Amino acid sequence: MSRSTPFSRLPQPDRPRGKRRDWPADYRLPTRLELATHGLWERGLACYGFAVWDVGQNRLLIRHGAPIGRGRGLDGVAAGHHALLAGLNWLVREEQHRRRLVVGTDNPLVYAQLEGAALAPDSPYGALVGEVRRALALCPQQTLQLMAEGRTGEAIAAADRAYVRAQEAGRRARAAEVVAELRPAGPDLYLVGRRYRVDLAAGTCSCPDFRRVHTERHPVRCKHLLAALQLADGPEAPDRR
Repeated sequence: MSRSTPFSRLPQPDRPRGKRRDWPADYRLPTRLELATHGLWERGLACYGFAVWDVGQNRLLIRHGAPIGRGRGLDGVAAGHHALLAGLNWLVREEQHRRRLVVGTDNPLVYAQLEGAALAPDSPYGALVGEVRRALALCPQQTLQLMAEGRTGEAIAAADRAYVRAQEAGRRARAAEVVAELRPAGPDLYLVGRRYRVDLAAGTCSCPDFRRVHTERHPVRCKHLLAALQLADGPEAPDRR
């Protein structure tokens, strides 16, 4: 991996033409880009998130997350490699990969594997590590770092949102079958037959699925809650959170 460099362009040896007296300060500005990545693996579903920050302009260029999928070979480490690939591919597409870059992952195993930790011949990560290394090789002025989660907060949030959207997608598709069972029981309250109680004001449902998957970090809504929202707001209303 390339050595750490503090600037996104090297100071020029001679004074530039013109009357600009502050030209040395211009070259000391931290104009690098920082790519922060996070891989999430929760309840058998892998998702990724990444964020690119322009340090010199103090501006977030992109924050993006998406599901990777389920199945064999997917876990938190694989998700971490996918997150790096997604972020590096975005930099290449946007023609930002030749700038000075700090590329970060918050997964110690992902970092160790990319820094040269020996992989077993039958390691499930071998192909992914190779893909990420090839993507890093396209960035001539990059530095790979192991970032604390405090620096990858935007990437974590993007992965979390992708996870919630993916978990709700199937439940949303099944919500239509519940609408006929809903009965109003008060302001923002619905009963699902005689089984469950949906409280739209609190954003809760008494069904087992809601209790199992809904957490503060991942506020996944069950099909009953989604159906009640659809009934209360109408199909054209914006999604309530």
